[in-house]
Amino acid sequence: MDYGQSAPENLKREFLEETGLAVEVEKYLFVHEYLSPPLHGMEHFFEVRIKAGTLKLGTDPELDLDQQIIAEVRWLTITELQSFPKEALHQIFWRINSFKDLVLLRGYFNFENNSLK
Repeated sequence: MDYGQSAPENLKREFLEETGLAVEVEKYLFVHEYLSPPLHGMEHFFEVRIKAGTLKLGTDPELDLDQQIIAEVRWLTITELQSFPKEALHQIFWRINSFKDLVLLRGYFNFENNSLK
């Protein structure tokens, strides 16, 4: 996040940088607390709507060009997404059967963060 910017402002900027899509941030959905030492973060999930742009591989300006971690961007169906090994997916996708399920989630989650229990 850029200091002084709200989460929705940062989300819009990140979408544009990394996917080429201008989005409108709509509903706040849920938060996931991520803990995997040495990382400890709060992931906030929002519903977004595409306003403009074409999906393309962007860059993460916080990283040098030879250090980029985004290798590909593309649209996936829920079936395609569920065909990935669990360890390749965010844990939130382990628990849904449709994208509608995802936007219906509300609350606080800390999947498998045993040190937080």
